[in-house]
Amino acid sequence: MKQAFKLYKPLVSDEGTPITTLTAALLTLGQNNQADTKATDDLTASDLRVMAVTGLSEDELNRLAAPDFNSLASYVEKQRTQPTAAFLGNKQNNQNNQNADSPTLIQPISANGGEQVNSLTLKVPTVKMIRMRDKVEGDLMTRALWLTAACTDVGPDDLLSLAMPDWIQLQMRLGDFLQQPAAYFRSGT
Repeated sequence: MKQAFKLYKPLVSDEGTPITTLTAALLTLGQNNQADTKATDDLTASDLRVMAVTGLSEDELNRLAAPDFNSLASYVEKQRTQPTAAFLGNKQNNQNNQNADSPTLIQPISANGGEQVNSLTLKVPTVKMIRMRDKVEGDLMTRALWLTAACTDVGPDDLLSLAMPDWIQLQMRLGDFLQQPAAYFRSGT
């Protein structure tokens, strides 16, 4: 899923050609994590994310009109904070409410040796899995990747290719499993 942005002020590419429209791809979890790792502050991380989804060079980004950057940065930030359903509208929203444990991905991934994956099925984590997650060395993201991999049977490295809205959607459902009592799930949510 890509989104086209008609630029308020045309941009001149590094090759000297005018750009009047930019196409923004979906930000992946790996790109997001890489921006967080490389950046020294939030502004630099935002720049890196916009460059990742548009393919702009740093020089092209610096020549981009501020209102155009604001539109792109806002789109990227929405990806970082909103689940898949927010991008696909009511049809997907209804489907995910009916089957929240097997969400359809907004952007398929290649996993487990090249298999194309269009949806992921979440297994309910056990107490043992949670205890094992807590023993995984590394930061919160490393532990989240470990638990998500254990609950989906998709490797942590493969999960890095998930679009951010898909990652958010999975984390929301895993959060339900980790925080809600059994009665919550019996009510059909």
